[in-house]
Amino acid sequence: MKNTSVTNSIYILLAILAGVALTTQIGINSQLRLSLNSFLSASLISLAVATIVLIIAVVATNQPFLNATNIGQIAWYEYLGGFLGAFYVTVVIAAAQKLGATKIAVLIIAGQLVSALIYDNFGLLGFQLNPANLTRIIGAVLLIIGAYLVNLK
Repeated sequence: MKNTSVTNSIYILLAILAGVALTTQIGINSQLRLSLNSFLSASLISLAVATIVLIIAVVATNQPFLNATNIGQIAWYEYLGGFLGAFYVTVVIAAAQKLGATKIAVLIIAGQLVSALIYDNFGLLGFQLNPANLTRIIGAVLLIIGAYLVNLK
């Protein structure tokens, strides 16, 4: 039981660090956009660096990669994760200077929470079925209210 608790604690810490990394990424990519005077070029560079880092990680850890056997087992929509990643990075780079770090972060979190509630409630995209309850719905509504308040002038 304790091992599961430690593992969960590690994942919680990593999730928090990922949140910090995303906000930091917004700032860095926004500066890159200003340097290049192009949000699309900034997105391309950001995602190219990410691709290089992941290639190194896959090779260094001897992870399986595409081959003739597994490529046929990948559903067409599973490739959309890359598209959605490019969409996210590009939109954030384009919007960061206009919205600021706090506004863009809270809007992203609100969108993530609402979509996560839907995916969990219906068990979509491989998520474990976890029906929405009143407490979770109230939490989402409060977050949306918070997003509204943060966006007030």
